[in-house]
Amino acid sequence: MLSQLRQFLDKLERRQQRKRHPSVRSAQSIDDLQQLQIVFLITPGRSGTLSLVEYCSQTTSMYCEHAATPWLASVGYRFHRGRLSAEAAQWSYYACREKYLQTAYETGRSFLDGDCKNLPLLPALANFFPNARFLHIVRKPEKFVMSAYRRGYYQRLPAELWGHLEPESESDINAPVTAIEKAAFFWNEANTIAEKMKSDLSENRIRTLVSEHFFNKPELILDALGDLGISCEIKTNQAPIEHLNKQVKNPVDRRERESDISKAVEKFCPTQALYYPDL
Repeated sequence: MLSQLRQFLDKLERRQQRKRHPSVRSAQSIDDLQQLQIVFLITPGRSGTLSLVEYCSQTTSMYCEHAATPWLASVGYRFHRGRLSAEAAQWSYYACREKYLQTAYETGRSFLDGDCKNLPLLPALANFFPNARFLHIVRKPEKFVMSAYRRGYYQRLPAELWGHLEPESESDINAPVTAIEKAAFFWNEANTIAEKMKSDLSENRIRTLVSEHFFNKPELILDALGDLGISCEIKTNQAPIEHLNKQVKNPVDRRERESDISKAVEKFCPTQALYYPDL
């Protein structure tokens, strides 16, 4: 029922988008849509992505979606574990996003797909959409792990159905075991994917944004879009960025988990030195 409601609301939003932004052209083929300029977010989530997408929606002319439906969580999970081919992953994404791509194409706009569940699919999608660009979003690992733990990652939220990545082999003696350790692994795996993409793609296709920085200085987001050559009108560069989707903080819970989180980050998050060298 919830899924049907989301799909109905998405359909309604696409209609509103077409009313606000009349069609300027008509897509004639899949090739047309593959040439679209898409911005993807490389992130495990819980890193200010909703705030970033809403900020871009308010300040630019891009067609922005934070959690387009259907999700590709289980597809991404299986692709990450080598159970789906790159071609299967690419066409799965296309089938789930065709209507969104058509709306963006026909209204002459770039498309910001802000769904963090796209994460493991992004290396394959970089080849499928040659004009795609990527914003790599990083949050301090301790804050991400605490947020993920409170949200129920690897606890009440099944990893495969929510797209929360796990090691290919869980029998390894060094593999993460607890929910906190798995969240730390997930944070690091997202950055590992991003760094590999940086080495595989041309430098004009990917930029890293540290969430603590863009919350203090949101114009950094617009600067990154400019560096990536995103075609969009900037409505204003003075808009504030809101802290959306925040969790209620529990100081008791934090004190009880701090030691476990610190140990997990130290063991499973080696990439933190790339973005937080002073930690």
